[in-house]
Amino acid sequence: MEVQTKNQLSKRKLWVFPWKYNESFIISIGLLIIGFLLELFSNGKGFNSPIWPANIIILLSLIIYIVFTNIFIKHPLIKWMGSVPAAISAIVIFTLLILLMGFIPQNKASSSMLINKLGLNHIVQSYTYVLMSLYLLIILGYATSKRLYPFNFKNFAFLLNHAGLWIVLAAGSLGSGDIIRLKMAVNEKQTVWYAYDETNHPYELPFAIELIDFSIDEYIPNIAFANISDGKIITNKSKQKLPEIIQGKTIIMKDWSIFIDEYYSKSKMVDSSYVLTTDTGATPSAYIIATNKKLNIKKEGWISCGSFKYPQKLIKLDDQILIGMLEPDIKRFSSKIKIYSPNQKVEMITVEVNKPMNIKGWEIYQSGYDKSMGRWSTLSIFEIIKDPWYIVVYIGIIMLIVGSVFLFWHGKYK
Repeated sequence: MEVQTKNQLSKRKLWVFPWKYNESFIISIGLLIIGFLLELFSNGKGFNSPIWPANIIILLSLIIYIVFTNIFIKHPLIKWMGSVPAAISAIVIFTLLILLMGFIPQNKASSSMLINKLGLNHIVQSYTYVLMSLYLLIILGYATSKRLYPFNFKNFAFLLNHAGLWIVLAAGSLGSGDIIRLKMAVNEKQTVWYAYDETNHPYELPFAIELIDFSIDEYIPNIAFANISDGKIITNKSKQKLPEIIQGKTIIMKDWSIFIDEYYSKSKMVDSSYVLTTDTGATPSAYIIATNKKLNIKKEGWISCGSFKYPQKLIKLDDQILIGMLEPDIKRFSSKIKIYSPNQKVEMITVEVNKPMNIKGWEIYQSGYDKSMGRWSTLSIFEIIKDPWYIVVYIGIIMLIVGSVFLFWHGKYK
């Protein structure tokens, strides 16, 4: 009789307070499904993020609502919203949604119509993301507001940590509608003060950019064998990385011994050979001597990857194999620019990939160049971004870190 009573107690019915993990995950997954359905019914058009001042009104209203209901309403639902099961279920589902962004290319049309219609190719702008981030903000807000009283060191550390996380999530989600992304293309010796948004609409900037010089640094090019029949590159099974072309080096590939007799990083074609030059359009070239002792074959001559000015040069080793030079990979590209702005000194700065510069609250990123011209490009393409909420995000990150340090310190030395 005692065993039956314990079994009956262990079989707790769903939707009877206090709610636990079962109800929490059902609600989180349910919101995820509702988000996908809303995206599906909108034909994958996504959600337009609120812009200023609507986003700050929503944010303040959410804070007031959470604090007020947590203090004055003692319903079990409010208590559940600040519980560990509610927080964990919301975080797990939200994290899964974020992980999908790493597997599915964003802001590009997918070959799968289902991915497009469910908004998985623009997750941050989807109804699913909006619902899940709003839900997580509410759950996290209740968990944080529970520590407003009593005020002590432990609660302060917890409050600082969770409030920082809440600010990062809120500013990142509700502030996305205020982000301005523009593209600007500038030729050398040209000064431009306007950029274009994704609809190709011009946007006048509070500063102008003059491109002084655009430069590209390249790696040493690689040598490669290719099948004449299909053009596919042949590699050694034991060494998949293609060898670099270095003067005086001997490369063994299959039954062939390739000696690099001469190598020019910049050259031009003269008749059937190459000579050093710094002229526009100069291309890498190498004189090679290829020997196959098994077949008693010896071939020699110039190979080159070519450029917009000079053609590619290959050598046919036998009836099946060609040997040539691959285009060198880009090591670094950067732009030396002048910034002109009203009533301020002219600034000379260098912008390169992953090293943006901040001008009057705008981030200037090096994003591209004229690929048809390669390292001889005189065109530089910049991405120019303004995010008025980034300071708020940084404040949240600092609060999160400081709160985490306090929590660790308190747990270690209490």
